Amino acid sequence: MKILIKTLGCKSNRADSDRLADKLGDEFGSGIEVAEINNASDLISDSGPGAISVDVCVVNTCTVTHVADRKSRAQIKLFKKNYPEALLVVMGCGPRVDSEAFEEMGVNFIGAGVEDVVGYLKGLDNLRATEVDGDVASRETAGVRTRSVVKIQDGCNNFCTYCIIPFARGREKSFPSAEVLREVHAKVKAGYKEVVLTGINIGNWEEDGSGLADLIVRILEETDVKRLRLSSIEPQNFGEGFEKLLSDPQYAGSGSQHARFCPHLHMSLQSGSDRVLKLMRRRYGTELYKKVAQRMRELSPDIALTTDVIVGFPGESDADFEETCEFVRKVGFSKVHVFPYSKRRGTKAAVMDGQIQEQVKKKRARELQAIANKLRDEFWEGQVGKVSTVLIEQRVARSEDEIWEGFTPNYIKVRIRSERDLTNEIVEVRLYRIADTDKTKAAYMEATLV
Repeated sequence: MKILIKTLGCKSNRADSDRLADKLGDEFGSGIEVAEINNASDLISDSGPGAISVDVCVVNTCTVTHVADRKSRAQIKLFKKNYPEALLVVMGCGPRVDSEAFEEMGVNFIGAGVEDVVGYLKGLDNLRATEVDGDVASRETAGVRTRSVVKIQDGCNNFCTYCIIPFARGREKSFPSAEVLREVHAKVKAGYKEVVLTGINIGNWEEDGSGLADLIVRILEETDVKRLRLSSIEPQNFGEGFEKLLSDPQYAGSGSQHARFCPHLHMSLQSGSDRVLKLMRRRYGTELYKKVAQRMRELSPDIALTTDVIVGFPGESDADFEETCEFVRKVGFSKVHVFPYSKRRGTKAAVMDGQIQEQVKKKRARELQAIANKLRDEFWEGQVGKVSTVLIEQRVARSEDEIWEGFTPNYIKVRIRSERDLTNEIVEVRLYRIADTDKTKAAYMEATLV
């Protein structure tokens, strides 16, 4: 019995899909084969629809923007086209917000989360009938993943005026530290070299007076994980605990490039205009953000600071947008995810005055992305000649010396040549140049083994 899972959206969704695959293995044993789809075309036969036998297709949806909604619907249609005989299951944030939209697509089952889907599949006689003797289910991934995500928190209490996620995910909930530690131990035992802590608002994780930094210290001290990375925090979550993590040699290593606690922090910005931040109901201003960013760089000079920015928010003037561009330049991010504002029904921003025309949003997005690309290249240029470590994730090309790809602790994509299979190894390299494959965008850095 073959089950395909396609995940859209954030790392929190990725963690939910991993949990679903694990639970299916526990429930059905070796009678189930679970394949995770990284790209829309993975595991789709060139021989046409129905050429590969698939019994259940699961789409774990995202609804953070209208584009995410569209991608979720497109994946459902793709599964229906290529596996017309398979049962189609939909889960995730999409149906939590608008289940009727998916009912109209003729899917077989709609569930809010993992337990709903497992319960539905347990009730199918044909799945139960396929059980065979064996220890564990077969599980494969279309595309190697050497990093694993561990979900430590769910939900959000912020209710920013543009965001639908609190309605989809509910109130904040911190997962117990004992549960988190058990999962990290399990990931290490399974061979993962890097774990990414994720959730909807992980900076607000707490347990009996302990916060996120305390949890990170426990993971580093009580497990053998080689690398620990965070999905995202906000500036108000940065405190003394993080200062220790970024400066203490037992966590930061002999240098940031050899750190166990990865010097890469994704800190949401959304706007560089204090006026717009207030309209968004964000819980910080640009002064705090700048102060935190400066302190991070003092503690870890090679740290990669990445962020999200929304352009074209209702009421954003040309002057507000210029403030955002200038602020992004001043902070010097290594990567910026630029999003044109997407109206989400049920949010306060959707009915605000001053809605921005689509062509203006697109123009601003292009301008800010050009700035972001230049900043990324400047950050990468500052890394040329430095020795770092790279966790190799995959082989990307065959040649006389095969080409392998992975990421540094500060999240630079690197390619190296080696005739030896380096998959899932952490290797020491010297970064020597930026590859400019399309003349406008640096796709990766090239390096040599040390």
